[in-house]
Amino acid sequence: FLKCGSKKHAVLVIPGEYSCFEAPKTYSTDGLTEKLHLISCKKHDELANNVKKHIAFYLQDKGGGLVCLLYSIVLSKGFNELKEDMQDHFKKPLIDVEDKISFCMANLMLT
Repeated sequence: FLKCGSKKHAVLVIPGEYSCFEAPKTYSTDGLTEKLHLISCKKHDELANNVKKHIAFYLQDKGGGLVCLLYSIVLSKGFNELKEDMQDHFKKPLIDVEDKISFCMANLMLT
């Protein structure tokens, strides 16, 4: 994640037990997104310790580990840098309606 964030910071996304905010009527809850907590790490050791602490969650078959991993990658990269990297594809979704990742998301995950 530090590599995604230009080695300046990383964001590790994990779910909590309870909702972090009261959802407005226009927000469609999914049971995960509204419970997410962001852990910001500036050093590799800090990130490694937090990943070790929460690794079991990411390895579960069900529970949102993959979604949290993708959120972590995107938030570590930062929206402005992500938009720049996506160039003229920035208006396209990173994950389509059939749950297929875009070339941009694949590239982000590999770099």
